[in-house]
Amino acid sequence: IDATIMNLYRSTAKKAFALTLMAAALAACTTVGPDYHVPKEAVIKRDAANAPFMGATETPFKSDPLPANWWHLYQDPLLDKLIAKAFANNADLRVAAANLQRAHGVLDEVEEKKRPEVEMSAAPLYGRIAGAQLGIPEQLPTDGLYDGDIKIGYTLDLWGRIRRAVEASEADVGAAQAASDLTHVIVAADTTRAYAEACSAGYQLKVAQQSVDLQAKLARL
Repeated sequence: IDATIMNLYRSTAKKAFALTLMAAALAACTTVGPDYHVPKEAVIKRDAANAPFMGATETPFKSDPLPANWWHLYQDPLLDKLIAKAFANNADLRVAAANLQRAHGVLDEVEEKKRPEVEMSAAPLYGRIAGAQLGIPEQLPTDGLYDGDIKIGYTLDLWGRIRRAVEASEADVGAAQAASDLTHVIVAADTTRAYAEACSAGYQLKVAQQSVDLQAKLARL
């Protein structure tokens, strides 16, 4: 009886596996909706968006990309500390980081639907059936019983719904990452601009004080 059950189980498993492969092959060929393309009227496709910057032909201009920590080019330790402090305490950066983390979480949740779900359970028992229940006068031997169960579930993406959801989530992650990068650039640039204005004001104050001293000397003369 055990051999018959095992053969029946194997035959059923092979049929189920064959049906799964057929469904997967069918899903690979059928995806709902068109592939995304940038619209023709998008701003990125305009001639003005692809034109060179004003003054790009001048000698001081360089089109090379800036390094990651471009403010280190000023070689000013105080400016480096101010920007690091701004990164640590800026509310917009915390919001951007939270949005990026949320986008990654949604992507992970959507990608989980592509993976099979496995559920396992086991129930070991140890005991003895009463002989009186079976009409046997003598005492039955003690025995152990073991019960195991494995369930595997897989969502077939027949029409590409999960695939499209993954693509949309990946696009959201890219948008959140771009927003976070832009926020970092804005915070660093604003901090650098404010620091440069403070330094300029300090130099102007120094020049003004020197002018006052010269006028005082002139008055004494």
